[in-house]
Amino acid sequence: RRLVLDAACASGLYAVRLACDALALGTADTVVAGAVCAPDLPLLHLSFSDLGAYGRGASAPFRADSTGILTGEGAAVVVLRRLDDALRDGDEVLAVIEGSALVNDGAGQHPLVPGQAGQRTCYDLAYADAGLAPTDVDYIECHATGTPVGDRTELASLTAAFGERMPLLGSVKGNIGHLLTAAGITSLIKVVLAMRSGTIPPTVGGATDAPFLHPRVVGAPTPWPATDGPRRAAVSAFGFGGANAHLVVSHDPAGERAAGAAEATADDAARPTGSGRLPAVAVTGVGAYVGAGARVADLAHAEGSGDIAALAGADTVPRLHGTPADGRALGPIALDPIGDRIPPRDIPHLNPAP
Repeated sequence: RRLVLDAACASGLYAVRLACDALALGTADTVVAGAVCAPDLPLLHLSFSDLGAYGRGASAPFRADSTGILTGEGAAVVVLRRLDDALRDGDEVLAVIEGSALVNDGAGQHPLVPGQAGQRTCYDLAYADAGLAPTDVDYIECHATGTPVGDRTELASLTAAFGERMPLLGSVKGNIGHLLTAAGITSLIKVVLAMRSGTIPPTVGGATDAPFLHPRVVGAPTPWPATDGPRRAAVSAFGFGGANAHLVVSHDPAGERAAGAAEATADDAARPTGSGRLPAVAVTGVGAYVGAGARVADLAHAEGSGDIAALAGADTVPRLHGTPADGRALGPIALDPIGDRIPPRDIPHLNPAP
């Protein structure tokens, strides 16, 4: 059974949440949630240029002098199962999704302008869904695309939610560009890899010495903070039209917490629908391809064959822990949004009406 959805740049995390709902309701036992960014490039660049979204130079999330986004292409998938099922069957549990929330604040000031209040509401609902306090997370993988308004709005909503106890912050957009619909799952995969390795990769982007907008933004490889509990992080994705998503995920290498969660999940499964929190969901596989959209079919083939591991080859595996050495992680594009930046006033001449 397949379901296709569109929530703009929040689509990936919306798919993950709907997958979790399907597992909780028992309508599926294993779900592959994925997102693909393989747009019509001339149309994409014309549209973003018309909006003034493209920056001057590379994407630089959370930098004081960042001026806009740089888009990328690719696809990302995660394999999800109920935690108790995964443990019973001996699956490797890469991470546990503890809670999530979806909020739409499209009635705000403008469909293309992010809303601080909607983001804050999304955080509150996600932590309530997980049964946690916001300060229980060690790190937040932010939406942070490098736009002056978007990055500052996100920081304002985080400050309102966390105050002086802000977790570490970061964004993968400087590594691989903004993958639009696939951005949320790509961010989730980065978090899963970071929790497993015990190292938070730096937020990179642009040849700039400008300071970060907040001191908690990770600018160098950083050991995961030591706590009494499991490593825990959150992932955000925000889309046009007010689509907001926030997801809480944890990693427990010892397996002790996972076993306890499985017992709680069994109790939850016996409750009537809507009477309690959703059961914990295990991430049992991840896969990603970052590059030209024409090769996204490679990932679909890997999915169909049951091999959801990241595709082999230096030019197909996203280097989520550092800047790509040769730039191929951004993939070839038909129009260079930086070198051939299209002023909005020129669009009628490039794409005249019939």
